[in-house]
Amino acid sequence: VILDEGVPKVLAKKLRENGIDAVSFPNDWKQLSDSTLLSNIERQGFQVLVTNDKRMQFQQNMASRNLAVLVLPTNNRIALLEMVSDVIDALQRARPGEFLHIKTRSPVAPNHRA
Repeated sequence: VILDEGVPKVLAKKLRENGIDAVSFPNDWKQLSDSTLLSNIERQGFQVLVTNDKRMQFQQNMASRNLAVLVLPTNNRIALLEMVSDVIDALQRARPGEFLHIKTRSPVAPNHRA
């Protein structure tokens, strides 16, 4: 698993703590086009890119790719730390050639009595 440049590095640490081999984005890959980035990721043997780039799905054809892309709803550190279990679940379900999306958790509204 590799985290895109906009994803806080603390997520890689939390994933490693949960047994998932995750690395942060290499500095020398910044400013690469999405297509070149995906090719580099595949060449390096990564199976999943974790990103918060919601546009990538509409710009890249993943059909022939040997990796999955997991799209996060935010890059907010606190919010991401609260959804580590959702990220892990999605990573375990990820299959080559697909985009997966994690939805933002909605706060539970309190019950109101009339």
